[in-house]
Amino acid sequence: MPRLALIMAALALAACGSGESEAPRPKRIILFSMDTVRSDHVSGYGGVDATPRLEEIAAEGTRFERFYAASSYTIPSHMSIFTGLDPVEHGVERLDARLAPEVLTLAERLRSAGYTTQAFRGGGFMAPRFGFDRGFASYTEVPRLWLVREGLPAVLDWMRAQEDRRYFLFLHTYAAHFPYGGYERYRAEHPERGLPAREELHRLSGGHPDPEGRGRSVSGSLRLLCSVVNQFVENPPELLECGPRHLPASFTASPHFELDRAEMLRSYQERIELVDRAIGAIRDELVARGHWDDTLLIVTADHGEAFFEHAGLSNHGYVPFDEVLRVPLIVSYPRFLREGGVRVVGDLAWHLDLLPTVLGFAGVPVPTELRGRDLRDDMRGRRSQTPERAVFPAVMRPPTLSPLPLRRVAISGPLKWIDGHEAFGDSKPMLFDLASDPGERENRCGRDAEACRRLEASAREWERGLQPHAPVDSQTGARLSPTGQADPGPDALPPAEREQLRALGYVE
Repeated sequence: MPRLALIMAALALAACGSGESEAPRPKRIILFSMDTVRSDHVSGYGGVDATPRLEEIAAEGTRFERFYAASSYTIPSHMSIFTGLDPVEHGVERLDARLAPEVLTLAERLRSAGYTTQAFRGGGFMAPRFGFDRGFASYTEVPRLWLVREGLPAVLDWMRAQEDRRYFLFLHTYAAHFPYGGYERYRAEHPERGLPAREELHRLSGGHPDPEGRGRSVSGSLRLLCSVVNQFVENPPELLECGPRHLPASFTASPHFELDRAEMLRSYQERIELVDRAIGAIRDELVARGHWDDTLLIVTADHGEAFFEHAGLSNHGYVPFDEVLRVPLIVSYPRFLREGGVRVVGDLAWHLDLLPTVLGFAGVPVPTELRGRDLRDDMRGRRSQTPERAVFPAVMRPPTLSPLPLRRVAISGPLKWIDGHEAFGDSKPMLFDLASDPGERENRCGRDAEACRRLEASAREWERGLQPHAPVDSQTGARLSPTGQADPGPDALPPAEREQLRALGYVE
C-alpha cells in the first residue's frame, strides 16, 4: 500500500477511535445505483407508489426529497458520484477519456481505509476504460438484468463470504433503462392496438434491410411502428433494425400516443419494481445475519428518464427537466440513526454530496477542495440556520450521439433556471417555480427577470470556481486537451462495447 494511503488509513482509524465520530464507522458500505430511475417512480416522492421495500428502508433511514443528478447521462453522473467533482472538473465525457490519475475515487479512498472493494455493474458506459474500476479489487461486468434476476444469489453469496470483514460494495443495474420490456403483455391486453406477432416482427426486421441499420428504406408508418416495438423488447438482441431506438418527436401526433406512452411507463415501472425487490432481498440478508445495524446503504440513481413530458423529449441524453435531473436518494445506517433522526430531508442536495457523506461515515478525511457537503447533519436534523443553497446540474449529450454543448442548470429554493442559447435548441433561458409549477410549464424569466439574472449569476460563479482535471487518453495515458481533439466516436470502441451501447439506445 502506498505511503500516502497508509497515512490516510491511520488517520481514519484514529478519528474513529477518538470519539470524534457520532457512531463507529460502518462495517459494510453498499452503494446501489438504479440507472435511469426518476424520483417520482419511487414511493414517497409524490408519484407512483410501487416500491414497498425502498419505502420500508426510507422509513427506517432518511429520504432526501429534493436530490439532483450531477448530469443527464451515465458517465458524468457516475463519475461525479465516485469523485465528488462537477462533470467539468473530472472531465470524463469522451469515449477515449479516463479519469486523471491525481483524482482519487471513492473506492480508492475506502480501500486505503481498510475496506474490501467489489463492484457488480452493467456494461455500456460503466466500462473500466473511463476509470470506474479504480480502487475495486474486482470490477465485475454483468448482464443488464442479472443483478435483479438470476445473479442476485451470487451477490448475496459474496456478501456472506466477507464474514466480518469491512467492505464497500457497489451495485449498478440497467434494469430500468431502455428497452423496457413488456411487449407480449401489451399485445395480449390491448388487441385493439393491432401489434404484430413475433413472427411478423422477425419479417419486418429482416425483410427491409438497410446498409446502416436505420430503416431508411421502409415507409414512415412502418418505421414508427418498429421504433415503438423497440421500446418494449425484453432483450437487446430482439431490437428491430427497421426503426430507430429513439422515438421521434412526431410520435406525439400518433393516434396511439397516449396508450403507447402509458404502456411504456408501465413497463418502466415494472423494471423498477424488480430493482426494489432485489434491494429488499439484500436488506433481508443483512437482517438475517445481524449485519443490518452496521451497514450504510445508499440507494440512488444517475439520472431519470423522460417520456414526452416536454416538447416531444424522451429518454434522457439532453433533457434539462426534473423527469431526468431529479433522482431518489435513500440513506440507511441504523446505528447512526438509532436515537432518531430526520426521515425526510427537504433541503437541496445532489450527487456531489455523496462522496463527502460516505467518507464522513467511514472516518476518512474529506478533501478540502470538494464543494459538496457531508449530509450527516441533515440526517440528524442538526444543520441549523442552513443558508440558501444552490445546485448546478450539467445537461450533457452522450458522445455517441450528435454533439451538443454543456447546458448548465441552477436550482435554488423553489426556483430552477435553465441556460438558454440557440445551440441548445432554446434561445432564451427558462425559469420555473417548482413549488407552484412542478411540471415546469410556465417560463417566468419574462415576469421575474431579476430572479432569472440572479440564478444565472450564481451558475456563472459556480463555473468560474471549477478546477478542471484534464483526463487522460484511455489507451496511451497522455493528457487530453479540452480543445482541438475530436472524440473518436463509437466506431473506435471494441465491438462488444459498441454493441452494448447500441442495445442501450446510445448508438443508432
